Amino acid sequence: MTQQTQSQATAGNSMGTAGFIVSLLGIVTVGILFPIGMILSFLGLFKRPRGLAIAGFIIGLVGTLVIAVILAIFFTVGFAVFNFAKPLVVTEKAMGVARADIADVTTGGIMPDDFVGQSRINSVKDGWGHTLRYHRTSSGSYELRSAGHDGVFDTGDDDVNYYP
Repeated sequence: MTQQTQSQATAGNSMGTAGFIVSLLGIVTVGILFPIGMILSFLGLFKRPRGLAIAGFIIGLVGTLVIAVILAIFFTVGFAVFNFAKPLVVTEKAMGVARADIADVTTGGIMPDDFVGQSRINSVKDGWGHTLRYHRTSSGSYELRSAGHDGVFDTGDDDVNYYP
């Protein structure tokens, strides 16, 4: 064995070893170092011995994929929640506008009948783009109802506000 071959054999694979260690540290750092360990280990695959480089690459790859799936789920759920909450905020604003419109036609504390009240709020839309529904419950009170996400009144997703 020549001097050069002997020094290469004893030198080891520092890039593969570093990649393995960084991939293992990815567990402690909650996944932040997984991609870096994977890249270092990949570079170490081109030099012998490859054992630690292969192990580091597999750990880094699996860890990176797990973190990617968790982030995808987190952002998907976050986006869905945000899009669900946005119409509710718009609906509350629409209820306020409709309430002001009803107050304009209230005389002496007596609420308008259903036809007049509904005609006043026909242009007001809830967060899903549906018209609100006015219903006088007594001479001094009424309800405003949003059909909710499904667009059908009197179902479980309706948003109902009662006013004296």
